[in-house]
Amino acid sequence: MNEPLLIVGGSVRAAAMSARRAGFAPLAIDRFADTDLRDICRKLQQYDELRNLPQLARKMPQADWMYTGSLENAPEVIEQLARDRTLLGNSGTPLQQVRNPWCVAAALQKAGLQTPALSRADETPAGGDWLMKPLRAAGGFGVERFGPREAGRFEPSNSKYFQQFIPGHSIGVTFVGARGGAAFVGATEQLLGPSWGGAREFQYVGSVGPLVLTPQQFQALTKIGECIASSFQVQGLFGVDAIINADEVWPVEVNPRYTASVELLERALNISTIGWHVAACRHGELPQLVSNNLPDNTMERHGKAVVYASRELVIDARLERALCAKNRADADPIIADIPGPGTSIREGEPIVTVFAKGKTIADVKERLRSEMASLDPLFNARGD
Repeated sequence: MNEPLLIVGGSVRAAAMSARRAGFAPLAIDRFADTDLRDICRKLQQYDELRNLPQLARKMPQADWMYTGSLENAPEVIEQLARDRTLLGNSGTPLQQVRNPWCVAAALQKAGLQTPALSRADETPAGGDWLMKPLRAAGGFGVERFGPREAGRFEPSNSKYFQQFIPGHSIGVTFVGARGGAAFVGATEQLLGPSWGGAREFQYVGSVGPLVLTPQQFQALTKIGECIASSFQVQGLFGVDAIINADEVWPVEVNPRYTASVELLERALNISTIGWHVAACRHGELPQLVSNNLPDNTMERHGKAVVYASRELVIDARLERALCAKNRADADPIIADIPGPGTSIREGEPIVTVFAKGKTIADVKERLRSEMASLDPLFNARGD
């Protein structure tokens, strides 16, 4: 197979590598057009504004297409692109409903599953700890705590909402959906917040996994995936962000597309999910025996973490070469999403993604921190 597949999104490098692993020839329209993405794509277009995507897509070779984050927040753009070529993914009413927190909560509650309380951001919520979240967001950007101390400076908003804060561990769970059913692929721990460098609280930094789940956790997550698939007819790969606290599972958001943690599950489980995604969207087929491929404590763990800029910098050719030189093979890179020469990066923006693997989740976290620290001299001791 060498079928072309167009991938569109804010950062499509991971999905493009997954597509190539599945035997497709990836084409890309991407916000950053990083060096390593250029190396693996037959053709690449860079966009600056979402409204330009339909025009750019018309310049690409004919091929079916799929999207990655954060395009799910622009359903009108997805509809425009889908008029010109076949979409392998979710659009229209199902997309808008599954991105509506109240629709998702209602479906989950109808199925007997617990969900955090919600409140509209046009009035101060009742007492307790809350999160204020954008209605259109991805990667944890714009998520803020809201409690008694913040109530005094509260400003009503139609573009945000409140969600009850649930303490616990944040995880990302990957499913494949088709014809109202869902297959569980795997779960990873999400790395969030400033303890990982220049990220803000609740901002996505990376993932580590796969996780070994208790039978109760696995059962609850399987029910959540099946509920989302049956209630909203989600097709292909989709992710559910959740909080786990002991055996309690609280779903907090649905991402109806390829998610950032998918490539880690592919590495650890030796699977190829883009093929599953395409089969689900085209033929309504779910992968077989996925639940029998659950991780155990002997399986190697994989992790990734985004390095955010602590100051403004400009990438030059020497820095690009130094980053590329760290990779032994592009099929299993140590560093990815490498910006090209001349790229300007502002404080707080992503620079690169680092990878690590180890015997345990703790091992992987430590190796990720070590790899991130090793890059500090490159990014912070320069005269640009």
